[in-house]
Amino acid sequence: MRAKRETKKNDSAPVLRIRRAKPSDFETIIPMAFALQAYEASVEEAVQITEKTKKDLEKFIRKNLKRKDARFFIAYLGKDPVGYVSGWLSKSNITATGKAYGFICDLFVLEPYQRQGVGKELVAELMRWFDGNGVEYIEAYTYVTNPPGRRFWEKEGFGENMIRYLMKRTKE
Repeated sequence: MRAKRETKKNDSAPVLRIRRAKPSDFETIIPMAFALQAYEASVEEAVQITEKTKKDLEKFIRKNLKRKDARFFIAYLGKDPVGYVSGWLSKSNITATGKAYGFICDLFVLEPYQRQGVGKELVAELMRWFDGNGVEYIEAYTYVTNPPGRRFWEKEGFGENMIRYLMKRTKE
């Protein structure tokens, strides 16, 4: 069943609500952030889950929920949180024009709600915030070993502009 952003009184489809997250939403976001971390570990050998990486992720989420130049948005179907997106304004200058650019850090939607427009709506909400901040370029990363992620970002209008290389070193 496709999620609807707005619904009529007689429509039984769940209503999708997206709202800005606050620092007090940490307990809502962190299980989804851990699920994203687990998914990334399943598609990318370099991503390892340890107690240290879990603690680092908790610290990262807490810190970024408080940043004035960052935003987290949470998607709800009914009362249930089903996904989140996070991003921020970059202080770096990679554009030839010298204008600000945005960075999308995380996008996660619980598996039963994927391919129902939830991710698209989360990204649209973050894009509106970027637009309000004069952002001209937006960066998003996904692993080359994540075909669904690559397809999603391409459908959203993103294109490849850089190849990042990674080498695993082995001890001899």
